[in-house]
Amino acid sequence: MDIQEFARQLVDDTQEAAYFVDTNRTIRHWNIQAEKLTGFSAREVVGHSCSDNILVHVDDEGVYMCAQGCPLAETMRTGEEKDIEAYMHHRQGHRLPVTINATPVKSPEGDIVGCLETFSLKTAQAKLAMMASVPIKYETDEEDFSPVTPQRQKEYRGVLDREEIEGDIQRNIDELHERNEEFGLIFAEVENAADIRHEHVAADVEKMCASVEKTIESNIGPNDLVGRWEENCFVIVLDIMDENQLESLSKKLKMLVATSFMLIDNSKVTVTIRTGSTLGRPNDTIESIVKRAKNLSQISGAFGPTVASYIEDEDKKSQEEEKAHKKKKKRKESNEPTITSGIRPGIFMLFTFIVLFWIFVVWIWHSFYRYR
Repeated sequence: MDIQEFARQLVDDTQEAAYFVDTNRTIRHWNIQAEKLTGFSAREVVGHSCSDNILVHVDDEGVYMCAQGCPLAETMRTGEEKDIEAYMHHRQGHRLPVTINATPVKSPEGDIVGCLETFSLKTAQAKLAMMASVPIKYETDEEDFSPVTPQRQKEYRGVLDREEIEGDIQRNIDELHERNEEFGLIFAEVENAADIRHEHVAADVEKMCASVEKTIESNIGPNDLVGRWEENCFVIVLDIMDENQLESLSKKLKMLVATSFMLIDNSKVTVTIRTGSTLGRPNDTIESIVKRAKNLSQISGAFGPTVASYIEDEDKKSQEEEKAHKKKKKRKESNEPTITSGIRPGIFMLFTFIVLFWIFVVWIWHSFYRYR
């Protein structure tokens, strides 16, 4: 058996999504599981480099791994197996979190002739999002998406419409009141939607917005929800307890969307989002928390991609100012002179003056008649 036939059999026998590249990192074999997971058919990718607008992995910092830190190149250089986590580009434009294993493939003589890469979705949330978007014939392949349970599949809600996301915001506000269970909210808006709408048809704009939705949906927690608020705006409700988590996730989502792309009429189209993040407050309503996050997203758009910490600082500052105002008001009320009858301070002073005056008059009168 020659090396190419061996590599083909190796790829086809792998239960996970897998492909084989030669020493030039050209894809030679691509299995059916890889087709299901990425949306790319073998015919589209064999003979191309995986960096040719195919997987285009990025790391947590948004660095393109094909140019820096490619696991395939590293494995073929060192001859050692390598495991990493990254974000994969799907054919429909969104990014999915994946775990990657790169294993060197050697000839009978011990020479490295290529590399086998296997990859699988990192989170159950991403697997559920994937199951909601793949063709019906793939949904029966439950073994490809374990450990997602049937109950979890039943509970999965996908991307919500505005009415549904409003209902979830209200539920979280109620739980904050009743059980002090905090939550976070991110308002995200596609910044260059007008430019895309000017250059492309409405269907393409919707595809790009759906891609943004899928990127967000695949990279949030199992108890988090995302919904379409307006045509190119999204609201994300998060089971998050502190501002650091909120800021970190907001930055990550902005990065993942910015490094995503779609090919429309052989042209590479990218989008960016601006985000505003805030934690829920006891006195919030649906309107107030969304408005606050939306206003913060406008600040984000004005100050650029490094604004995430500024947004949190502004939100924290407004909360602190609100607390300070209430504290000052309470202190003022506690220091305000009062008497048990509830008479106001001015009236009390007048009453005291009158009493003292008559005491003085009585004392003068009494002294006058006593020594007369």
